[in-house]
Amino acid sequence: MLAELLDQVGAPTRLADLGMRETDIPEAVQRVMSAVPSSNPVPVTEGAVTRLMSAALTGDVPSMSRLSW
Repeated sequence: MLAELLDQVGAPTRLADLGMRETDIPEAVQRVMSAVPSSNPVPVTEGAVTRLMSAALTGDVPSMSRLSW
């Protein structure tokens, strides 16, 4: 349902639509990692953030099981 709304309003669905490139992912991951609070209830790993950012770059919607937090 959200995908339909995004399509109807012409909203970007990929980070690439906003100008992000694959080469930008490492810096984005480092920015995310530096902003994760120590009180975060789930451990956040660089690998998981990298996979999430890579998927968001192309518009792939990862399942929670594929993220392996």
